[in-house]
Amino acid sequence: MSEQFKVRPISSTESSNLAINSSTNTIEKELTTARDFYIAAYENYQTLTADLKESNKDLNSINDRLDRFRDELRSQNTRTIEIIGVFSAVLALIIIDVNIIKSAQNFTELISLIIALNASIAIFIGLISAMFAHKENSFFRNASFWSGIIILIILMVVGTYYNVDIK
Repeated sequence: MSEQFKVRPISSTESSNLAINSSTNTIEKELTTARDFYIAAYENYQTLTADLKESNKDLNSINDRLDRFRDELRSQNTRTIEIIGVFSAVLALIIIDVNIIKSAQNFTELISLIIALNASIAIFIGLISAMFAHKENSFFRNASFWSGIIILIILMVVGTYYNVDIK
């Protein structure tokens, strides 16, 4: 055999160096794999964090729109109640006015009763508007509520003074 291809025995030092080199290569490969895994995990973390922030923005936007829709729905509901109250009051006024016209004995009595009923309906409409246009806790602080009460008291006093009887 030629000298080139001759296998010589490995000393214990060379054997330990080979073992160290192979374990160093293995450790370097494992470190590279671990580093690549860490980089991929960190990139996934950043992506998930960005997605979470975007989702929070979307959720806040949806919550704002939901609150706005709730407010609009409450407003529409109270407005509907107000309109129904006004129409029922006007209908009652028309029915009562027809009966008053039939039962009134003179023109002055007729006019005073119709004015009193119209004023009562106006007060009623004002009170309904005041009740449903403002929040519940501020209703009694509303000027239209107290002005309606004062006008109603004045009408009662004037009506008692004239003592108009409906027959």
